Amino acid sequence: MRSKRFLKIKLGLLLTDSILLIGIFPAVYSFRLDSPGTLLFSAVGFWFAVAMALMSLYVFGAYQVGRDQNRWQPFLKVLSAVLASAVLVLAVHYIFAKDRGGFFGRGIFLGGTVVFVVFASAIRMGVASYLKKLFENKEWFFVLNEKFRDLVESEIKKRKVLGKVQFIEPSKILQNPEVYLNKEKNIVIGTRNLSHFPGLSDKLVQARFSGQLIADLVFFYEQTWRKIPYFYIDEEWLVSSEGFGIVVDKASLRVKRLGDLFGALMLLLLAWPFMVLTALAVRLESKGASLYKQVRTGLSGDTFEIYKFRSMRVDAEKDGAQWAQKNDTRITRVGSFIRKTRLDELPQIFNILKGDMSFVGPRPERPEFNQILEKEIPFYNLRHLVPPGLTGWAQINYPYGASVDDAKEKLSYELYYIKNHSLLMDLKIILQTIRIVILGKGT
Repeated sequence: MRSKRFLKIKLGLLLTDSILLIGIFPAVYSFRLDSPGTLLFSAVGFWFAVAMALMSLYVFGAYQVGRDQNRWQPFLKVLSAVLASAVLVLAVHYIFAKDRGGFFGRGIFLGGTVVFVVFASAIRMGVASYLKKLFENKEWFFVLNEKFRDLVESEIKKRKVLGKVQFIEPSKILQNPEVYLNKEKNIVIGTRNLSHFPGLSDKLVQARFSGQLIADLVFFYEQTWRKIPYFYIDEEWLVSSEGFGIVVDKASLRVKRLGDLFGALMLLLLAWPFMVLTALAVRLESKGASLYKQVRTGLSGDTFEIYKFRSMRVDAEKDGAQWAQKNDTRITRVGSFIRKTRLDELPQIFNILKGDMSFVGPRPERPEFNQILEKEIPFYNLRHLVPPGLTGWAQINYPYGASVDDAKEKLSYELYYIKNHSLLMDLKIILQTIRIVILGKGT
């Protein structure tokens, strides 16, 4: 699958960036001071700067190859990441290490940074061009039930990264096997009615073991778009599917809980000044309490009270529970800011400490909406198999949901998270959430 190729490219970029960072700064050091650049290798500040640069590149999406909409986005991502890491490194230098050594001079730092931005951006632009040429001529054939076609077609049009796509009937493969069954074609199966076409399964098996890509629709969604098609799964798939270790392995939940406790305490120590300022800002703009509680659905469908800073008028739900909408007039000016920066979520640190929530998991929904969604969406209750989260895979991959259709899409991401959970995935989600907060892209 293309995701394996992307993983190799990402690892290659990470290795290349590391080599560039470790090589460029000593070279600039040697050029400016006429001294061996390897002297930097004994400086703690040098390795701190390298680590911060790599982390910032990840947080700012510089390793999300194949997702850029124009040729200059790789450059902008690298530049933003390097500027952010430079500010952090210089701040640490002047606060903690100005008179203690361990950091290299500003001229060397600036020169090395400029050279790195040029080379790292050029490499990414080359990778983007390579991927475009690689996939724009690839042919994909989707064998789908008619009721799934519109949903898959909409997803493909939205992504625009698959190359040539055709939707075909199973009978076409039997009629023209030489056209469809060869290594240059990719076939995605999204129907469970192959038994209605005698001989087709045998031909597909032979093609697969001859090296052709023959993928199940769920596997294709997982590997390509990091989600599970909510509309395609059924009891049979749930019984036979691999994964879902976090549900059956209680040790994983215990480790996750320990990480939540430690992380919540650390975040509380760092965030309490912002929490005080946020509470004051909310109170000064409009009458009413700064903090409010709301009933949400958590693990195993149990309810709990979630804590948030108020971002709407006090009378926002005088007519009953409502989904928040884009450009919602009930949201105050302060509320709009704290939503975008996720400051309104900070009181949920106490929910995490109490055990109602985790740092990462499906977003807890209101019981009133859950009753509607469980009737409308098959297997919606699967999201309650894990603790709800302050952030999550759906939150960083899909905009704010305010309808049944949005809930369906978010469920696709939540199922992927539950099926493929790992502590490394939790860390990835947290880092990407930091990027959203920094760029103010919350909703």
